Amino acid sequence: MSLFRLTKTEQTATILKTNMTTFAEVANLYLLVSEEVKQKYPCLQSWQVTWNSRLKNAMGRASRSSKGIKKIELSTKIVALNLRTPDFLNKIKETILHEWAHALDWEQYKGWSHGATWKKCMMSFGLRPERCFDGNLWLTHPNKAEYVIRNSSTGRVWRYLANKPDEKTLTTAHHWHRVQLMRPAREELELIHLESGSFKTIE
Repeated sequence: MSLFRLTKTEQTATILKTNMTTFAEVANLYLLVSEEVKQKYPCLQSWQVTWNSRLKNAMGRASRSSKGIKKIELSTKIVALNLRTPDFLNKIKETILHEWAHALDWEQYKGWSHGATWKKCMMSFGLRPERCFDGNLWLTHPNKAEYVIRNSSTGRVWRYLANKPDEKTLTTAHHWHRVQLMRPAREELELIHLESGSFKTIE
């Protein structure tokens, strides 16, 4: 697919809020970071930089096929869902480099895990050797989940839901939110529809 051609879901998510990261900004960062990595490490020139519209349980991944095709992939859907996540550009940059560290680990050490050689590659990129995905702070799209409730200011997820929440569920979510902040702040709690990316503040 074209790097800048968005599906209806991604277009919806992109225009929901004007002060968020745009999909185009992420796509541009993805290309720039990848080109810098390839220039610094020529052994990575054969790796493709792609988007995956079917990946729903991770922001990105490095993959190798039996035919020798090697890819760094970002999920179009998960990126679109997280465009309003605080400080998203910095977080997605860490994800991109995390996946390139897997590629570099393979080319230099034949490693394919989060082991010692991968950590060494992460440090060569100037990053802490940690798994950067936090399921409590970034949205994914788990099987059978249709909605998610989260703190819109921090991005912290309360719970994924199979159905639209009833009053009892919303009351429980508010209690969780008040305990988090040690003060009533219901205006910062939001309900997101995972398929469309649409959202609303929970009053």
